[in-house]
Amino acid sequence: MEKIKAFEQDVAQWVEWFKEELGEPRFRAEQLCRWLWQKRVYDFEEMTDFSKELRAKLSERVDIALPACADEKKSRVDDVRKYLWRFGDGECVESVFIKQKTHSTACVSTQAGCPLDCAFCATGQGGFARNLTAGEIAAQFLAMEHVRGREIQNLVMMGMGEPFLNTEAVLKAVRMLNAPKMRNLGIRHITISTAGVVPGIQELAASGLGVRLAVSLHFATDEARDRFMPVNHTYPLAELFEALHEYQRATQDRISIEDTLLGGINDSIEDARALVRRLRGLHCYVNLIPANPVGRFERSGAQAVLEFQKVLVSAGFETELRSERGADILAACGQLRASKGDG
Repeated sequence: MEKIKAFEQDVAQWVEWFKEELGEPRFRAEQLCRWLWQKRVYDFEEMTDFSKELRAKLSERVDIALPACADEKKSRVDDVRKYLWRFGDGECVESVFIKQKTHSTACVSTQAGCPLDCAFCATGQGGFARNLTAGEIAAQFLAMEHVRGREIQNLVMMGMGEPFLNTEAVLKAVRMLNAPKMRNLGIRHITISTAGVVPGIQELAASGLGVRLAVSLHFATDEARDRFMPVNHTYPLAELFEALHEYQRATQDRISIEDTLLGGINDSIEDARALVRRLRGLHCYVNLIPANPVGRFERSGAQAVLEFQKVLVSAGFETELRSERGADILAACGQLRASKGDG
């Protein structure tokens, strides 16, 4: 008998299963969810409010194993850890734990690899294997909490893969992590980042979930995005920004714009002005990100970054220069997986 994968089941699915398969009441299903999602217990023998008989049945029929940690690296310069998780079929994905002054953040993957093939991204260079399931997405967060032995306050889906090419699983993972009887992670503490897949943005708006949205824009013209981000051939900037304005009208939420600055490619004053023109009318926050060492690309010089930022600030846009974290442990998406030969 094939075991049920525990992290794929939401509360309603557990309630039905406990009733139909075990003849147990609803509260037993809720107890199991609390053990797995809130108490971080992954051994049935430690679930002491279940009878010995029930623990035996669950052990025979339910798989509560977290993904295996294939590698872990700790930064020597800041409190960043990077994990390589291996699933049952051998596929590996990366997650990153970032400790900040007042909180901590988990960055998780939504696909094994990525099909978008952005020219400056290590994940894209490794190719695409498959979508992750909802349970595999959520289990990365739980596994980091388990390893750390404490709660993590924030979740960003900015790891390997494009979340909106796996929207159904991503939104189910969000709902399970947010559910009060499961992980109970605040919805405003969850961010989904997309390279600009329009149907996913529309579906997120329609979901009413209230998750924060980030857009990896990087280039403000179709010519540049076509060259470096093939997704733009399918969803050009006019279509993308129409969707973003519709999203904002529906949700009233501010959108984060991610802009990785590449030396001599998208970091000029004219590039900054093009970005200002593109963002007009959108309530947004701009993250300026130092480029990671991938292929032929170099990060922008400090002076170029400051001048770029000055143009945005002068135009009334709130910006932040994102500090680099975990560079000594290949914390950028795709770098560790590639270094282990899995990319």
